[in-house]
Amino acid sequence: MIDPFPGEPVDGLTIGELKDGVFVAYEPGDDAAWEYGGQGGTMITPVLAMPAAMAGEERVVQVTLTNTPDPAFPDAQGELAEFTGMTSYEDLVEDGDLVRTARVFDQVAWDDPEGTRLLLGATARGEEFAVSTDPIALRVSNESAETVCDELETEGSGCVYRRVPGSVFIASVDDGQGSCPDPQSVWFSFTPTDDRHEICADDGNARLTMPGGESPPLGCLDDIGVAAASIVPAVQLVSIAGTCTPVLYEFDLDWTACEALCAR
Repeated sequence: MIDPFPGEPVDGLTIGELKDGVFVAYEPGDDAAWEYGGQGGTMITPVLAMPAAMAGEERVVQVTLTNTPDPAFPDAQGELAEFTGMTSYEDLVEDGDLVRTARVFDQVAWDDPEGTRLLLGATARGEEFAVSTDPIALRVSNESAETVCDELETEGSGCVYRRVPGSVFIASVDDGQGSCPDPQSVWFSFTPTDDRHEICADDGNARLTMPGGESPPLGCLDDIGVAAASIVPAVQLVSIAGTCTPVLYEFDLDWTACEALCAR
């Protein structure tokens, strides 16, 4: 967490999106692709960028997005009266002469927002700077988006999941709670193998558990190749239909040693 700069922002922020991993600035009238959130609702996922020199050495910003109905389209305001914007704290990553956020999740509706017209504004505040941009007119639509998610396999009938191949980064391994000896709380983040599939995946952190839901014991983590900062292949399953657990994971891990310890 940071103490955001309280002064007036200067111009210099750009709103856009990632296409094949490359930041592309929005132009007025562009389509902003939308997706269903893991906890419900629908959202757009803009990316904010600024010249690296403006941020200096700072790599965390407070981001504020504003969703204003576009008065030029009074019949296409969707649910924006309820979803006026959001504030979050985002990491900055270097991208050539720019620094940028990852995708920022901005809810614009509970249901299908296709065709909603909005003026999207943005401000980013570090501890020693603030930068903003004039609101840009966008259409919330997947009509012109490349549907790269359609190339991924799906499974299920009542509960339908999209399968996203990738790997997880083990962020932390700490003492946890559970019925196994020396239970460990193991947290990870997921990255798709193909960065085009970032829009198809959930980027929240999750906790690694054994098939029965137990926290794995410390004594077997070496056997399954899990340690802080290790990378483990995985498949993320993202719910796309039905009332289901929003996100699941599949790991090709041999839990035999862990199960033996838990059975003692």
